[in-house]
Amino acid sequence: MIFQKRTCIYLFLAATLSCAAFGCKSADFALEKERDFSSVCLEWKATSERQNVFTAEYSQEKLLIHCVRIKLDSPEIKIKMLPENAEDKSIFVKEFARKNNLEVAFNTTPFSAKGIFRNRGQVPLGICINDGKEISPPLSRYCALAFYKSENADGFRAKIFASQADAELKKASFAAGGYWQILQDGKTILFKKIQDTRAFCALDADGTTLFLFAVEGEAKSKSSGLSYMECAEFIKAIGLENAMQFDGGSSTQVIVGGNSILTYKNKVKIPAMLGFSF
Repeated sequence: MIFQKRTCIYLFLAATLSCAAFGCKSADFALEKERDFSSVCLEWKATSERQNVFTAEYSQEKLLIHCVRIKLDSPEIKIKMLPENAEDKSIFVKEFARKNNLEVAFNTTPFSAKGIFRNRGQVPLGICINDGKEISPPLSRYCALAFYKSENADGFRAKIFASQADAELKKASFAAGGYWQILQDGKTILFKKIQDTRAFCALDADGTTLFLFAVEGEAKSKSSGLSYMECAEFIKAIGLENAMQFDGGSSTQVIVGGNSILTYKNKVKIPAMLGFSF
């Protein structure tokens, strides 16, 4: 009788482990399955009569991507950045946008958190140059998005750098760090296939139009998120050749016209962000 009970227990455990193993394998396969963006067609809509900011959305089954296009060479454009100094505290991007009357604002540089409190003691990990002043030092392993005042004084032009060690960054009016460049001159950079919430940007050929993207991935049943390579393939599908990742996951926050473009509420205060007003 005891032998029979032990046998049943062993068989049950074996079956459970087997199902778990196959379940994980199946889940991994679903997670890593690459998306097809061959039919991407974005319908851009201006957010105001000035036509400096446009928004669009792209969706597939269990995928939602929010898109923003910003005209950087407008003579009316102003850039606002956080941190302004090393003592600045973390806040929500929506709060940053409201305080500075920004038409668009988004999270940028990754950060580390000191202590046990998630929203306190956060320090940017990588370059932050605010109005020509370096607030946070560069990290060579990470990429950066830099803005330069146009020679004819009509707004800015922007450039993506694969490494924050590039000497040209020192001349930037504004620069924000990210993680890695994911698309370089039309070539997709390879990373592990992990789908998650993503915040990334791209530039047109002359650096006068900035594209922002937020891929939802917090609720997998609604939107699975994307891998870095899938983000790059999406960028290529809309005709752009250079893109980089900002801090993603729960840090992802994009505000347009005072409101979040995400379908869920942001719960994480962060120390680094950029915004634009006209």
